[in-house]
Amino acid sequence: MKNLSLVLVLLFTFTFIRLSGQTQIESVNYTFGDTITFQQVSQNISNLDLGLPGGNQTWDFSALTADSTFEYYIIDPSESFAQDSFPTATLVIRGSDTDSDTSGNLMVFDTEDYILVSEDQMKTIGSANRDENGQLEVDVWGDEFTNLIFPASLDSSWVMEGTFFESDEEGLIIDSIMLDSLGVTTSYSIKSLVDAWGVLILPQGDFDVVRVKSVYEFGIEVLGFYNGSWQPLTPAMEEYSGLGSEDTATETYSQYEFWTNNETSVLNLAYIELNDSTGNPEYIDFQDIAPAPAPLNIGVLANKTSISIYPNPVSDYLNVSSEQQLEGRFKIFDLQAKVILSGSINSSSTGIQVSSLKNGQYMVQILNDAGLILVMSRFNIIR
Repeated sequence: MKNLSLVLVLLFTFTFIRLSGQTQIESVNYTFGDTITFQQVSQNISNLDLGLPGGNQTWDFSALTADSTFEYYIIDPSESFAQDSFPTATLVIRGSDTDSDTSGNLMVFDTEDYILVSEDQMKTIGSANRDENGQLEVDVWGDEFTNLIFPASLDSSWVMEGTFFESDEEGLIIDSIMLDSLGVTTSYSIKSLVDAWGVLILPQGDFDVVRVKSVYEFGIEVLGFYNGSWQPLTPAMEEYSGLGSEDTATETYSQYEFWTNNETSVLNLAYIELNDSTGNPEYIDFQDIAPAPAPLNIGVLANKTSISIYPNPVSDYLNVSSEQQLEGRFKIFDLQAKVILSGSINSSSTGIQVSSLKNGQYMVQILNDAGLILVMSRFNIIR
């Protein structure tokens, strides 16, 4: 479960604005094709000072030395493994992982997390992985995981709770009882709070950040289907399944994420996993980037400007209409995430001629003159 929580939080570019002296998350920005490198630290960090909840904090992590690195990629959903399973996904985060098969051989496979970003929140709606042989496994999450709500400032909070059930057919006789199936019910509660804001000092430089603390609780109940109903496992069934009381105890752990308004940070800037018993950090990763000369603070435009793109489907002209004067540019991508058309926008109403493009599905981005993605929308050309 801890690996799952790490995947959930290692996501996305955030833009912040200053309100009443504190940092506030107003919008989310991302660019297809970005590669993000993280430095991992797991040694000599138990005494790292995490400071206190509240405002105007300073976290000095400048002496951290990485043990290893890993990379993530932001890709267009149309380029993902399982686009048809996640038609509402706004973006996809791709990485790689390793595992061992039943014979102990090391396996390398690609992983993807599917994200839905709306005006008021961001959710992870599922995942997929593909092994070296091209075998695909898709996990559509019935209960979506909320990564962040908008706007997010000090004391903003949100809670996720739910259960999910998995079972396997067994068909074995144990202690003269036919065990038809083993079933596992997992209950979870994830409580998140923006508990602090301030300055995070990394080896690369200083960043204005907010800190999100999340507390995870997972409880597991294992039952067997025998004699016509789901019942607790007998001692012999526990021995067979390898699932005893120590495996079904409630697991609790906490984590911190740091988010910044700096344009060079295209996912959360840093992540810390805390030791369950001591509360000390036992794992940290942070982006291997250098800060821009100054915070951009450009989140307001995306939040306040209402942009319409129509018609859909379109034949000749794709119209871009804004409530106010819009200075920026547009990009149109094909399903291979290749830019096939681009140009400038310098009015509240612009018509983009698409008559030269073939019938099919495309993606349009509208950006302001600072490079912030204001709108992303799919459209179809039909003639």
